[in-house]
Amino acid sequence: MAGMQSIQAHIQTVLEYYLQELGEACPPNLYQLVINEVEIALFKTLAEYNRGNQSKTARMLGINRATLRKKMQEHAAALSPSVVTELA
Repeated sequence: MAGMQSIQAHIQTVLEYYLQELGEACPPNLYQLVINEVEIALFKTLAEYNRGNQSKTARMLGINRATLRKKMQEHAAALSPSVVTELA
């Protein structure tokens, strides 16, 4: 992991690019937009990484399985059916 950029550095790079692409336009509720996008990316990535194992995914996230299921339901429209199925 030596020389590896932090997650924060990667997010900052992506946000800078996103804002540059927007130009003068500024989306309302940018904070909530970013939080939702990060949560969705986390669920998609960890569902695949853990092959749908809810216990492992919840443990990696530091939440319990009930909270994971609740979060999955909140983001169900943005998640592909395969991710929802994997973590169901």
